Amino acid sequence: MYVEHNNFGYYTSQNVKVKDIDYALEQKPSENPTPPILKKIMYPDVNVKLLSPNGIRFSIEEDADIINNVKLIIFASKAIANNSKLIEVPLIKTDNGMWIYELPTTPLKADDFIEYWLYGERYGVGFFTNHVIQLKDLQVYQPDEMSKSLTTDTLKVAYPDVDILMIRDDWIRFSLQETSDAYTSVKILFFAPIYKNSKFIEYDLNRDDSERLWIYEMQNVPLKFNDVIEYWIYAENSNVGFFDSKVVRVQDIIDNHSSDLQRSLPHVTINNTYPIIDVKIEETKTIQFSLQEDSDAYNDVKILLFSPNIAINKSQGFIENQMKRDDNGLWFHQIQTSIPLKYNDVIEYWVYVENSHVSFFSNGVFKVQDIAASFNEETTTPASATTTTSTTTEIPINCEVSVSTVNGKSVGCKNSIIFNEDFNSDNLKYWNFDTRYPLDDMLSDAEFVVYEKRPETSFIRDDMLSLKAESLKRLLGFDDVRIRVGNYKLKERCTPLTNDVELECERQARFGYILPPVTSAYLTTRNKFSFMYGKVVARVRGPVGDWLYGQITLQPQQKLDEKSNEVSNITSQHLKVFFSRGNENLKDDTEEVGGRTVYGGAILSKNPKNNLKWLKMKNFPSTHLGNDFHIYELLWTPSEISLSIDGIKYGSLNTNLRESAMAARIKSAVNWANNGPFDKEHFISINLAAGGVKNFYSFNSTLLNGIALEPKPWNDTDPRALLNFYLAHDKWYQTWKRPSLDVDYIKIYAV
Repeated sequence: MYVEHNNFGYYTSQNVKVKDIDYALEQKPSENPTPPILKKIMYPDVNVKLLSPNGIRFSIEEDADIINNVKLIIFASKAIANNSKLIEVPLIKTDNGMWIYELPTTPLKADDFIEYWLYGERYGVGFFTNHVIQLKDLQVYQPDEMSKSLTTDTLKVAYPDVDILMIRDDWIRFSLQETSDAYTSVKILFFAPIYKNSKFIEYDLNRDDSERLWIYEMQNVPLKFNDVIEYWIYAENSNVGFFDSKVVRVQDIIDNHSSDLQRSLPHVTINNTYPIIDVKIEETKTIQFSLQEDSDAYNDVKILLFSPNIAINKSQGFIENQMKRDDNGLWFHQIQTSIPLKYNDVIEYWVYVENSHVSFFSNGVFKVQDIAASFNEETTTPASATTTTSTTTEIPINCEVSVSTVNGKSVGCKNSIIFNEDFNSDNLKYWNFDTRYPLDDMLSDAEFVVYEKRPETSFIRDDMLSLKAESLKRLLGFDDVRIRVGNYKLKERCTPLTNDVELECERQARFGYILPPVTSAYLTTRNKFSFMYGKVVARVRGPVGDWLYGQITLQPQQKLDEKSNEVSNITSQHLKVFFSRGNENLKDDTEEVGGRTVYGGAILSKNPKNNLKWLKMKNFPSTHLGNDFHIYELLWTPSEISLSIDGIKYGSLNTNLRESAMAARIKSAVNWANNGPFDKEHFISINLAAGGVKNFYSFNSTLLNGIALEPKPWNDTDPRALLNFYLAHDKWYQTWKRPSLDVDYIKIYAV
């Protein structure tokens, strides 16, 4: 029995006999119901004996009940044909009702163990029975020298003690110390709900011969506070294989010597609720199951059906079906039965749901008359039945109502996930690619790139989105001459932000106004997903290379003002979840502003100096943010905006920005509400860029770059800024060790 409760999963197991639990119906009542005839369903007795010279014989004798499809799953380490894996074999039925399987083995010892599972079917119901036996307890099937060949070696098999230690926030170490026994093989089966698409992963442990220690270290595992890890250790010891398993929380395995580790783990809580299933019966042979998403977006939904007395799809076993999702978050599936439904028919179902990378089941059993009142004892085949069993409008008892909205609608409960992008497929259904030249006005960054959807500059690999910057002249069709004096039209691919198609969709190089020397990618959820208020959590690795920067921003979901053609809402006023430059060593006077500094917060003004009031930063003197992944959070509520990195808060600001914006002479602030301008829905943007006139602004004299502290190769107010940046191409391009912005996931939680 597997149970999940408050995001923790655990198991319990027990062997029981059916006769000790319940009874099963052998037949159904007639039209004039009489007390049902009950029949005990018994597990068959398995007879296990030794064969000569090397072998084991399994046999089952049928009683009055017919057994079908009998299979045996056997495990005996290396005693089975030099193969330590589980093997599954069918038993052969003889004419006298005996089921038999004879297993050849390697030479056996009296203290060898064998474990087996027997699977059988009775009345269309499948069941298992399980036993562990020691060979010295068995009788010899045919009297001969077999019993004399058994030795009396004593096997001392003990479960190994497994040490699990969290070395840092994405690094786990498993180790197992041999005692007096030498292990021949050790494997670990690892499962964490947020790792590798929630699948079980098997690894081999390596043996340190000098220490007799088996070790496996798992790195790049994105863990957070309260995450649950489940693992099984398989060891072979004296030719006997066995398992040990545990469930742990990350905070329980933190290295005591790492005092900052617990604080660095992000505290993210996901409030999973079981879905409510609607069941309808239409006509007499159609059953419809449906499940409505609430605030959580489900990744996958399957339904498993079983009916002991109804043929479903011409089969009487368990039938698994993939449910489909419509655009409104409704998952549904229709089942066609092979025979009409009738009064007292019973159907059992399991619905499997993946939600926020946590999988769970919901289970129900119903009779057709409980679904549709038109089924009764007198009318066994009604023309139509459409009564539902439940409603999806109920609010969970433990729900605290959220102020968040998604695409203009409320989302229900706090802490529910409202956006979940883990980039595990090429289907970027929530994203659009911008294809355009950056705007070049007083409100814009005027970055030195052209944004396009190219395989060289945007791709998904290893369940991760990568945006990559590339020198334009390294692409086919571009050279120095074309960049200086040529033209490049984006044509019908262009996605302009304004009505000025000539400005955003084509470029003719002339004088110092050349083609942008860099191409990169820009993704947004514009017109597909927008929200107001929430906690954004993103696992990101920044770019490494001079004059690059990567960012994740929240931009207001507003239409262009056609009268003024202004896009200040798009370029000037937004929230930064993450911003970091790629320079290894970049100084503004004595302040480090390169890749060792992260920025986040609000951008309200076209003047970079004004934005210092609302932009927060944190410096890491010994760590370039492009060398490893970090988890960035932006918490946006009606009263506060706060920023964190790896669970450590580094800044916050009040959302009542009207007064400070008016003091900075931002004219539009006079029209803001108290918590404006961040009182409306925003969409997500991800982009990687180079240069520009805003994002490498010096608040002192000029930026100094590199070990030699050379000045920035362009001046922001010089009309030839783009050309001067290009003239330094060979110098900055050689520093682009990893010119990419890598995003592992972006999740947003309701607040």
